[in-house]
Formats: sequence, C-alpha cells, structure tokens
Amino acid sequence: AHYAISLMYLNGEGADKDEKKAFEHCKKAAMKGVVPSFRTLASCYAYGIGTDKDNAEAHKWYEISAYSGDPLSKFTLATWYYKGNNDVNKDLKKSFELQLEAANAGLASAMFNLATHYLSGEGTKQDYHEAIKWYNKAIDHNIPEAAINLANIYRQGLGVPKDYHIAKKLVERFA
Repeated sequence: AHYAISLMYLNGEGADKDEKKAFEHCKKAAMKGVVPSFRTLASCYAYGIGTDKDNAEAHKWYEISAYSGDPLSKFTLATWYYKGNNDVNKDLKKSFELQLEAANAGLASAMFNLATHYLSGEGTKQDYHEAIKWYNKAIDHNIPEAAINLANIYRQGLGVPKDYHIAKKLVERFA
C-alpha cells in the first residue's frame, strides 16, 4: 500500500502532490521489499525528489533494483558506469554488461547503446556484426539514431561492403 500511496503523492493523483510524503511512503515500501519501489526510491535520491539529492543512496537503490531484474535500472546504471559520474567510477565493461542485460530484456535505448559499445569496442571486443544486429533491433523499436549509425556503418564499409543505397534507405526511413 505504501508504494501506491507514494505514487499518488508523487503524481498528485487522488491526493495533493507532496514529494516529501511520496518519498517517505516510497522508502517504507522499499524497506518492506516492494520491488517496483526500488527504482522510484533511487530516482528520488538521484534527483532530490522529496529528499536531499544523494548519489550514494541513489546508486545503492539502482543496484538493488537492477539486481531485482529491472531493465531501466540496469540501463541507468550502465550510463553512469559509462560516463563515470554520480559518484560512480567509470567502468566500461560493467556498462557493457548492464546494457546487454537491459537490451536482452527489450529496452530499446539499451539496444542502441549496446550496439554503440560493439561498434566502438568500449567495454567489449569490437564486433561490427553485433553492432549491426543491435542497431537493427533498435531501429525496429523506432530509434532514429540507430538508423543514422547503421547508415554510417554501410557508408564506411565497417564489417560489410560499402553500400550507399542501403545507407540512404536507412536514413530515409526516419526522414
């Protein structure tokens, strides 16, 4: 019940919007092991919603949420590890692993980032074929940047023969 109440206060639905009360109820829910509350609590700490901003607590709760299987928390942590910010040390291998898990769970943004990891070789072995595979999956989820990057792969002939016709078709798809 605490998690549902926290969302009501957070969104001002059925109760006056009150971020402090939302945070308090969300924290109670998280302490009772209500899985969906883990990411919400992490976001409260990350953005200072109803509480002081606290990167260490945000990181802790995103980790708990990710460990519980939440793909969006995995994605968030992956971006933190990629950039090395929010009191998290840069770790490209961990970023890659989390993006892979989130992408395999169907998160389109993670598919794009995973493809970029494969393209650049950051955190993993460079693999143009895997990059192409994941950019195509991201395109299937309507990520236009994936079409641009894949078009550049075909334009430059990275792991595939140069093909300006395919490159043009990819870009036109989102024009």
